Amino acid sequence: MRSREPNRQADTPAYEHLLGGMSLPVRLLWGREDRILPPKYAEWLHQRIPHAELHWIEGAGHRLQEDAPGQLLAHLTAGFPTDR
Repeated sequence: MRSREPNRQADTPAYEHLLGGMSLPVRLLWGREDRILPPKYAEWLHQRIPHAELHWIEGAGHRLQEDAPGQLLAHLTAGFPTDR
């Protein structure tokens, strides 16, 4: 897979002005080896969403569910009650 070529529209999306107003908790999960949406996009989002958590999935690309299913599940369920 090739990296997506940067362009002005992708670097400044139409929804950028909405990101700063997000009040829900946001957990960004990003593959360190993502070549479709490189890590710089995760950093970009993380800088614009208040109180967002950014977690890197080492060794994973764009398809976290295929590249690192165990790590993905651990991040998705972190903070959920474990006793039912």
